[in-house]
Amino acid sequence: MFADKTVSIVQRRLTDSINCWNESDGLILADLLMFENIHDSNRSAAEIDVATEVLNYLQSFKHSSGNVEELVILHLKSQHYLIIGQLESAFNALISCVQLFIKQMQSHKDNWALPVMIRLVTDARTLAFRCVDEKVSEDSDKILERTADSLMNCFRICCADTRSDVKHTKRWGMLHLVNQLFKIYFRMNNTKLCKPLIRAIEGSNLKNDYMKAQLVTYKFFLGKIELVEGNFDAAEESLTYAFNNRHPSCYENTRKVLNYLVPLKMLKGVMPSRYVIRKYDLTEYRRISEAIKVGNVRLLQQHLDDKQLRYVAMGIFVVMEKLILLAYRNLFKKIYNIMNQTHQLNLNLFFEALKFCGPDEDIEFDETEFIVANLIAKGFIKGYISHQHAVLVVSKQNPFPALTFLR
Repeated sequence: MFADKTVSIVQRRLTDSINCWNESDGLILADLLMFENIHDSNRSAAEIDVATEVLNYLQSFKHSSGNVEELVILHLKSQHYLIIGQLESAFNALISCVQLFIKQMQSHKDNWALPVMIRLVTDARTLAFRCVDEKVSEDSDKILERTADSLMNCFRICCADTRSDVKHTKRWGMLHLVNQLFKIYFRMNNTKLCKPLIRAIEGSNLKNDYMKAQLVTYKFFLGKIELVEGNFDAAEESLTYAFNNRHPSCYENTRKVLNYLVPLKMLKGVMPSRYVIRKYDLTEYRRISEAIKVGNVRLLQQHLDDKQLRYVAMGIFVVMEKLILLAYRNLFKKIYNIMNQTHQLNLNLFFEALKFCGPDEDIEFDETEFIVANLIAKGFIKGYISHQHAVLVVSKQNPFPALTFLR
């Protein structure tokens, strides 16, 4: 016989959930179908004993197949598998719950169940990430793919609801699903799958009317995608929106945005302030900005070499490498200023400077000419090289243009 407490837990949850479903109360049902703490791995012996008892009862519980009762039982199983530490079983039960919910949602004409969908898909993605982090399966990609497939089924239902009644359309759930899918695709290192999702959102007449928190998340990921693809102006625009509209109290989210926005700003010569660096713990960018300001290419190159794996993982290594040209530009501009801004500069001056703070103290003179020529070609310097006289002839007007045009 099962304990009265166990039977009570299940019966109360079933009754409350079915009543909410019948009354189309999505907000309360979403609260009922919520994990207390999906990341908590430290459970007491008493909690584990109760969870084991509930699972045993659920295995013997008679219910109708394919209805709301089965959906709630699957969710209860997932919750209690999680408590006893069986992550893979918890994940499988939750995915089955999501799939059953999708079938139920298809039959509804309005969008009252969107809060339930948002809760289920968010928990499914979070639990999938925990399963991957704790290596509960040898095939981590399979877990992520199953989660993405379930979310895409939800997305198709929402996207296809093109009713004229904007208030009751399921399309209000699209952006949350897109943000969750972005997180999964980035985890899978397959951002190409984000393209159809972006087209769907950008083509939606609701794209400016979603909740601001959802739009901030969307713009953050959109900025990262544009940055990886080399569209720096578009990336800066999206990341700037995310920064300007994020909640000021969300320290970690602000720091995440700045980790991508600061390098893009530095490409335009806008260095982070000491206040921002100190407040958001961006110490590495302080060292980079100082190296760029004084034109210390060697110090900058050493830092990039040390942090290469991190910047590659973030997708910003190409941006960071472009900052080297900025450091060269500032070094040569210092020489120009020291020489009283004469428009004819001996290349030996640059050669000697690069011996001290260039990437390699054994640099050759021909390499110096190549670096200067590259800066001219990229627009960092206005001028030309007189190879015969080993002289750089710079423009008499604005020989070192502002950096805002360079992207």
